[in-house]
Amino acid sequence: PNVIERNLVWGTMDNGIQVTGRAIVRNNVVGGAAASGIASQPNMDTPTDVQIVFNTVVGAGDACIRASSWDVGSGFVIANNAVYCEGARALRVVGASSAVVGGNVGLGAVEGVSGGFTTGAGLAADLGSMPTMARVYPPAGSALRDAADARERASDDFDGRARGGALDVGAYERDASGAPAWLAVEGFKVLEMVTSGADAGGAGLDAGRAAREDAAISAELAAGTSPARHVP
Repeated sequence: PNVIERNLVWGTMDNGIQVTGRAIVRNNVVGGAAASGIASQPNMDTPTDVQIVFNTVVGAGDACIRASSWDVGSGFVIANNAVYCEGARALRVVGASSAVVGGNVGLGAVEGVSGGFTTGAGLAADLGSMPTMARVYPPAGSALRDAADARERASDDFDGRARGGALDVGAYERDASGAPAWLAVEGFKVLEMVTSGADAGGAGLDAGRAAREDAAISAELAAGTSPARHVP
């Protein structure tokens, strides 16, 4: 299958990440999609063999994760995603009778599935209090900690750090340093091992730069001048 992994996607005018079939969507961070954060739907083929696992999605117009026409194919999984779309849908699944859904945590309505989702404590409680763009790293005490469904596993996370034991839900496995290796802000990802940090994922990192870039992005989005951005 195709593997879509370790991407930061934000401010898209449609879906943040969109696939049809034969794809693993894993360890991605998606924020502020106008439609859905991650979507699987028929385009030129029928959806089949789609795994959407260990992603963090914050804010979307429709749903954090949306799946359409999953009643025909097979091999569908939505598991261990942090999905925070309060005021919209955390999960929206259409025709997913054969899908494995488990270990998802977040805020928002759930449509088309009867289980596999736990309501989170809150955005700051579960994803920290950094500026909006960087509010994706679980602080100590987060509902995401050690909450993953053991049926689905990943060997590492968004930063390439190893996962082990009881896994965290979402794109990040909380590190002993208490901070991500790279702050999720506009620019190319440069991974550096972090040796100090605060529970909110911020001290020891350039929070000032994050705040300035977050404000600039918000201004662009409000003015309608910000294109979709994708950072590998």
